[in-house]
Amino acid sequence: MSEIDNQEIELVIPAYFDESSQTWAAIKEMLESLLAETRKRNDSFRNTPDQTAAIRGEVKLLKQLLKIPEKVRKGREKRPQTIRQDF
Repeated sequence: MSEIDNQEIELVIPAYFDESSQTWAAIKEMLESLLAETRKRNDSFRNTPDQTAAIRGEVKLLKQLLKIPEKVRKGREKRPQTIRQDF
């Protein structure tokens, strides 16, 4: 496994994200389907080393995209709480 395989993909996450939305549910379903298909392609013995590397990159990206809700939650936890006082 090369050094690049261990690198985390940095995603720019929007400040507002609703993981309970129908939109995210549809996107998540699509990503999970693509991930399953991509993993099946990776299991092929006909792949060249370059093809295998590219497929692994796709798998890694899809997995990172599926982690968006988790990354948003962690980002919210790190963000300092601001207290607004109206006088």
